[in-house]
Amino acid sequence: MRVRLSVLGWLLLPVSAFAQVQPPAVIEEKAPAALVLSLDDAMRMAVENNLTLRAAIMDEKIQRAAIREALAAFDPTFVADYNKARRSSLFRAEFPGPPDPITGEPTTISQNISQVSDLQDLSFGIQGILETGLSYDLTFASNITDTRRAANFDPSYSTSASLSITQPILRAAWASYNLAPVEFARIGRLEALEMYRITRRQKLAEVQQAYYDLVFANADIENKNTSVELAEEQIKITKQKVESGALAEIEITSAQAAKASRVADRVTAIASKREAGDRLRRLIFGFASDSDWEVPIRPSEAIELPDKVDEQLGADAVDLRPIPQIIKLAERSYPELLQAHMQVARAKIELSRRENERLPSLDLTAAATFRGLSDQNIINTHFEAFTPEDGSTNWRLGLGFEYPIGNRAAAARVAQARVALKQDNIALHEARTEMIFQIRNAVRNVEVARDSIAASSEARGLAQEQLANERLRLELRRSTNFQVFQVEEDLSVRSTALLQAHISYRLALLELVRTTGIPLTDLVKSL
Repeated sequence: MRVRLSVLGWLLLPVSAFAQVQPPAVIEEKAPAALVLSLDDAMRMAVENNLTLRAAIMDEKIQRAAIREALAAFDPTFVADYNKARRSSLFRAEFPGPPDPITGEPTTISQNISQVSDLQDLSFGIQGILETGLSYDLTFASNITDTRRAANFDPSYSTSASLSITQPILRAAWASYNLAPVEFARIGRLEALEMYRITRRQKLAEVQQAYYDLVFANADIENKNTSVELAEEQIKITKQKVESGALAEIEITSAQAAKASRVADRVTAIASKREAGDRLRRLIFGFASDSDWEVPIRPSEAIELPDKVDEQLGADAVDLRPIPQIIKLAERSYPELLQAHMQVARAKIELSRRENERLPSLDLTAAATFRGLSDQNIINTHFEAFTPEDGSTNWRLGLGFEYPIGNRAAAARVAQARVALKQDNIALHEARTEMIFQIRNAVRNVEVARDSIAASSEARGLAQEQLANERLRLELRRSTNFQVFQVEEDLSVRSTALLQAHISYRLALLELVRTTGIPLTDLVKSL
C-alpha cells in the first residue's frame, strides 16, 4: 500500500486507448478495452487534454505577443517619397519695339512669357526612437530641376543628407522610463503563468478527488459484496436452524430483509462508481469523439486494509518538516503570493514613471545637413555634398526647456501611484498571511487524517470481534438474526469509514503538495 504522489514524469497512454473507433453497424460492436490508469497518468492526461487548461494556457501566449508588441515601439521605420511635377509660371515682359512712324520715338511691346520647369524629387530615410528616449530622423533627398533653358546648371541636380536627434534629459528620459511598457508586458506574462498554475492546481485537485472517489467506489463495492455474501451465509445458517427447530421461521424473513437492504446499498455504490468515472473522464479526456464517454477506467491504485492496526499506514506514512520550514519553501512557489509580488513590482514601476513625469522637460536637440549641387548627374552630387570645397554643411545644437506652472496634474498622478503601491503592499501581506493559513490547515488535515486511520482501524477491529462474539451468542441462542445483522452492518460501516480515512489521508497529502507547490519529497524530513 503506497501513495504515489509524483506530479512529474507522467506517461501518457496512446490516444487509441482513449477513444475506440466505432465499426459499421453491420459488424458486431466490441466493448472498448479498459483504460488502466495510475494517478500520475490521470494527472498527465488532464494537463494535456483538459479543455479548461488548454484554454487557460492561451493567456500566456497572448501576453507573450504583448511583449513583442511593446518592444515594437523601438523598431525603426523606413520612409520613402517620390514626386514628379511640372511647374509653369507666367509673367509679363516688355520688349523694345520699332520706332513710332510719326514721332520717331522708341516703342515697347508687352508679351506674356511662360516659364516651365520639370521637377523630380526622391527622399528616403529611417526614423525611430531608442530605449533611452532618443528620437532620430535620418533622411536622404535628391532633386532634379529642368527649366528647359540653354543655361548653365540646366538641368540641375541636388542632393542632401540630414540627421536630426532629440534626447530627453529629465522628463521621459532613459531606459527606466521608456522600457516600462515592456516590463508591464513581461509582468503580465508572469501573471498569466501563475494564473495558469492556479487553474491547473484546481483542476488537478478535481482529478485527484475523482480518481480516489473511483478507487473508493471500487473498494466500497467489494465491501458491499462481502456484506451481501455475509447476509447470504446468514440466511443459510438461519434456514438450517429453522429446519432443526432452533429458530422460528420468522427469522428467515428478517435475514432476507437484511440482505435486500445490503443489495440496495451495493446498487448505490455502483451508481457512485459510475458518477466518479464520468467525472474523471470529464477531466482527463479532450473528447475528440463522444465515444470517450464509454471508455472504462480502472485505477491501478487500490487500498488494502491490513488486519493489524499498527500496519494501517505502512508506506503511506510520512514525517513532515516543521511548519516554519514548509512556509519558507512555499514562499518561492505559492502562486497567489508570487502574483502579489508581481503587483507590487508593477506598482513600483508605475510610481517611478509618474515621478519622472513630474520633472521639467529638458531636451537636447542636434541636427546636421549636407548638400551637394551639380549640373552633370545625380551621382556627382552625393560626393560633392560631403566635400568642403563643393558641398555645404549646416548644423544646429540646442536645448529645449519646458515646465508647467503648478504641475498639479503630474503631482496628482504621483500621489495616486503611491497610494496604489501601499495598497499592493497590503495585498502582498494578506497573500502571505493566507498562504500561512492554508499551509497550517493542510498540515493539520494530514495529521487529523493520520489519526483518523488509527481510530477507524481500531473501530473496525473491535467490530470484527463483536461480530464473532454475536455469532457465538446466536449459536448459544442468546442472540437473534436481527442483532447479528446489526453487528454485520456496523462492521460494514466501520470498514467503509476506514477506507474513507485512507482516501482522506492520501488526498490531504496531495492537498499539502498542491497548496505549497512543493514536491512531497521536499516536504518530508531528511533521513
